[in-house]
Amino acid sequence: MKRVLSLILVLMFVLAVLPGCGGGNTGAGNTNQPASNPGQTATNTPAPGNQPSGGPSGPSYDPFVLRVHHHDRAGSSINTWLTKWADEVSARTDGLVTIELYPDSILGEQKMGYEMTTSGTCDISWLAIAATPGVFPVSEAIQLPMLGFSDAKGATNVVMDMWEQTDYMSNEYKDFEVLLIHTNGDAAIYFAKETTLNSLADLKGKNIRTVGSWVTKYCAAMGANPITVLASEVYSSFEKGLIDGAITEWNFILGFQTYELCKSYYRIRASYSPDALVMNKDSYAKLPDEVKQIFEETTGRKGALEIADLYDAAAVTVINEIIPQYNGIFNEPGETLKKELTEICAPIWDEWIQENAGKFNSREILEWLRSQI
Repeated sequence: MKRVLSLILVLMFVLAVLPGCGGGNTGAGNTNQPASNPGQTATNTPAPGNQPSGGPSGPSYDPFVLRVHHHDRAGSSINTWLTKWADEVSARTDGLVTIELYPDSILGEQKMGYEMTTSGTCDISWLAIAATPGVFPVSEAIQLPMLGFSDAKGATNVVMDMWEQTDYMSNEYKDFEVLLIHTNGDAAIYFAKETTLNSLADLKGKNIRTVGSWVTKYCAAMGANPITVLASEVYSSFEKGLIDGAITEWNFILGFQTYELCKSYYRIRASYSPDALVMNKDSYAKLPDEVKQIFEETTGRKGALEIADLYDAAAVTVINEIIPQYNGIFNEPGETLKKELTEICAPIWDEWIQENAGKFNSREILEWLRSQI
């Protein structure tokens, strides 16, 4: 009897111990392992690629290399800002993110930024809206002549208000992750030879380089012959005598060094052209949330206004230093010329309204835009 009772007790002890010895699902496919430290959430085994693999501040990732396309020269204002931004992103991510810059249309022509970004040929593009007429019709409203902006900073604040506070531009940027939108500085008209410009009659017959449909229409309304020339070919066009002058902003003059070939400059403030820094949606989606936060903190309105400040500074440099150094002549337009330049604007504004009336409420947008200035 005592032997039976002992066997029963031993059997009960074994049955009590077994569940604690490797019980549960022990299949090889189970990767939900317990957290090694209290309070740490267990995670599944990461997939290959840019996925967590362990690092100094929680999960780290395989390095990201992002390619940036733009058409301006390496010494331009935008390349200066992009270089600073790339360095800051690299520093704040401890080298996890490297941003490679490809200026001067190395990756493709100025107008190819849209296709290159959406296709993934590059990860980020600085889009010159004026270079792709009709693709960003709402943004083109900002380029309409003589709206009343006084500098790039003011114009950029308005365009960022339009982006952040309205839905006017949302449809035309739906294929991108928009990092920021800004404007160039004011567009001047300048000439290879010493030129007197007292009235629009003095422009008759002159070949003037322009870019963008609305500045081109404005140039034609002045009585000149608008000529479309790629940014990279403007210098050689001056050299060959193919153009008499150009309408560009001051940063263009500085970056493409057209001051070496030009003599007379008139600050007519013809327009402020918008540009957008956009990113491929898939490239953006792959970034860790911490990196996305850094992007948000360094771009947006903050980054846009930093760029605008560089454009305004470029105008000061060209007018006060470069033009005198190269024996150029700077002019503010006289009253007759200013009056004529203003009078020819209204028909162009109306044309933009009519051309886009079937696509969106173009009249409302232009009225909103003018109310912000």
